Amino acid sequence: MVRTARALALAAALSAALGVPAAARAEAEHASLDRSYERPEGRDRHWLLPDHLTAQFAGNVGFLAVGGGHAWRDDRVLGDLLFGWVPASVGGTDIYQLSAKVTWSPWIVRLGQGWKARPFTVGLQVTYLLGGEYFIVQPSRYPSGYYPVPTALHPGLTLGTSLTVPKRFLDVPVSLYAEGVALGHMLRVWAANPRTLGPADVFSFTAGARVKL
Repeated sequence: MVRTARALALAAALSAALGVPAAARAEAEHASLDRSYERPEGRDRHWLLPDHLTAQFAGNVGFLAVGGGHAWRDDRVLGDLLFGWVPASVGGTDIYQLSAKVTWSPWIVRLGQGWKARPFTVGLQVTYLLGGEYFIVQPSRYPSGYYPVPTALHPGLTLGTSLTVPKRFLDVPVSLYAEGVALGHMLRVWAANPRTLGPADVFSFTAGARVKL
């Protein structure tokens, strides 16, 4: 604030010396004060801290998953890191997993008054199951090729849509999204044997929300 006051005083003195009208000087000072109180987006937030929080139900990242992430390119690219949990009542045993997601929106439709829609989104996700019973490289105790894919690592493809609710309703902007998710190995099986699997066997569905910080 001291530096701002000194800068304004110096600007006023220079303006007076150059013969700038008082009204113009006042307008310039007001604009300068406005800028001095603006918070440059992201400047006071460490890059390790997320700019949004995410909660997701299902979608091969856990029965329930929570985490956070960052947005880039005018919110067209979203990255999320999620911690997921599948309760024993659903999976037979408690399962914990970490997932990384990247979602891209080709276009964003601004509906007015803060409402925004992403009619189509596409993304990639990778889920890692925690626990010694899961593996990336098949243990030697199993015959070669016994497990055709790693049991711990599961990449997937997402297709979805999203709607952003303006903050005047919920105090902060919230994006609600729905996605269809297909795991990579299921897509390969479907492509090789399309008659043995239907879309319902390949795709699962998820719903989630992102809260902008």
